[in-house]
Amino acid sequence: MSYGKDIPDKRLAELARAGDRLAESALVQRYAPLAEGLSRGFFLAGGDADDLKQIAMIALLEAVRSYDPERGAGFPTYAAVCIRSRLRDAVKAAGAMKNALLSDSVRIDSADEPYDLVSDELSPEEMYIAKEAKEAFFDAVGEALGERDREVLMLYLASVSYKEISERLGMTAKQVDNALYHAKKKLARLMDSLKNPN
Repeated sequence: MSYGKDIPDKRLAELARAGDRLAESALVQRYAPLAEGLSRGFFLAGGDADDLKQIAMIALLEAVRSYDPERGAGFPTYAAVCIRSRLRDAVKAAGAMKNALLSDSVRIDSADEPYDLVSDELSPEEMYIAKEAKEAFFDAVGEALGERDREVLMLYLASVSYKEISERLGMTAKQVDNALYHAKKKLARLMDSLKNPN
């Protein structure tokens, strides 16, 4: 038995959580372009595009297995958050490893040098401020866009076609176009208000 495009994400997620591997596979295949699209926005030190794509696909599978439709978020939104988070962690870990190797080699080469190297890393206070600013921005985006507009925008940014977005979300192409138009307009207003708070 296989599942077609007419089965909603929510139903596939319920079946997948109940142990249906075909439903799990169908949901992964349906959102593989989202994972691939999101992976293109990252750079992995010492890795390549295929490594990032694999990391994104693993995160997508984890999202399928942990998604709870009762929490209110649509699956594309939830999956995108999981994928981005996993990609960021991988990039950060690879960067930390590269920096550790570089700093070790610098220490060996300059062991007798009388000066200290200046760190370009953020202080704990700066990291906290950056984290707070990022959370405030995403909260503002969440308030500015409705759930449906947010889902459409995420799929669109992941290079999913209008036709496929409309099939996945049960919308007409015109509704997809309208949702994108409204999302872009609201985001533009939000960006203006952040640039010019007065």
